Amino acid sequence: MAKLDDFGLDEKINHTLYNKSIYFLTGNITEESITNCMKWVFSQSHTNHPYLKIVINSEGGDLYSTFALIDIMKTSETPIATYGFGSVMSAAFLLLTSGTPGYRHIGINTGIMCHQYFSSHDETKHHDLKASMDEGNRCIKRMESLLSKNLDMTSSQIRKKFLGASDTYMTAEEALQYNVVDYIFPRGKRLY
Repeated sequence: MAKLDDFGLDEKINHTLYNKSIYFLTGNITEESITNCMKWVFSQSHTNHPYLKIVINSEGGDLYSTFALIDIMKTSETPIATYGFGSVMSAAFLLLTSGTPGYRHIGINTGIMCHQYFSSHDETKHHDLKASMDEGNRCIKRMESLLSKNLDMTSSQIRKKFLGASDTYMTAEEALQYNVVDYIFPRGKRLY
């Protein structure tokens, strides 16, 4: 039987993180990266860990996959802590806010941004463009509803602060002020 010492550094790190119920969701959010995270949530939700930890460092990506992970997170009986470090933008912003209330953290130097849903359309037929615009509006409504629940703000406040015409950037302190997170991750505290 193979021992941990038989594996390379990446495998050792992944094994250590898995045993501590820590998952790193980094880079572009894709269907593949979200599927891996969903599998991890399922596999970890029956462990004895007091809560699961998802560490996020992403500038965003696939919104539909993000909605899928959020739905899975909301069904977990084990609280899910989210930690934003480096960059938490776009779809990653939604994931950060979707951690269990009281378990959402942000690093003091993290770049944070939220914006409206957008899609690029090259050489699209008019009726397809209209259908796509309708779906874009539905996505914005979903984002608005999700953020309204996660941040305990009205839909009007969400539209004004987070889903306006321009990207909304904020500091860790502002994220705390707007209930995006519950804590600014303190220096010197260990994640694991």
